[in-house]
Amino acid sequence: QRIVANPGENSELLRRFGLVAGGYVIYPANFWRHKNHEMLLTAFGIALKRGLPKDFKLVCTGAPGERQLFLVRAAQTMGLGDNVVFPGFLPSEELSALLVDARGMIFPSLYEGFGLPVIEAMAAGVPVACSDITSLPEVAAQAAMLFDPRVPDQIASALIILATDDSVKDKLVRAGHQRASEFVDAERMAQE
Repeated sequence: QRIVANPGENSELLRRFGLVAGGYVIYPANFWRHKNHEMLLTAFGIALKRGLPKDFKLVCTGAPGERQLFLVRAAQTMGLGDNVVFPGFLPSEELSALLVDARGMIFPSLYEGFGLPVIEAMAAGVPVACSDITSLPEVAAQAAMLFDPRVPDQIASALIILATDDSVKDKLVRAGHQRASEFVDAERMAQE
């Protein structure tokens, strides 16, 4: 219910960050080490060399701080500076807007207690590719593309598929809506 923005109605926000609707994937996570940003940047660089459109972008949201600065410098050192956007902490409305206009959500976390952003993306009709470890495979079920977050080639392949394969995208959106609907009834979830 936190995701309320409408796709295609966010042109001013997209312009502010140098984005176009459908021309980026988003990773909505703080910059804690277990969120695995270094591996994601490595995989994104690999994907750009293997067929990801050259103008495609990766958006990494999260609170500013030393880790964010480290990752910004890492992206620049890797030659990814023009393709990786670090908008900082965003209010829910702006995060929602960036999520719904994304081509997909990438979620390479090494540890999650639950993984609520995965369900939020699915409910918003955004295809998801995420880690195949900890709670994420159970939360995502068959409604997301799963990859080993410790293997950059697997993350890179997921990025390329999210960006370029409309049939997979459509399949993930349908499966995601179905999966997210299973988490709507909080009372039933608590009983189970």
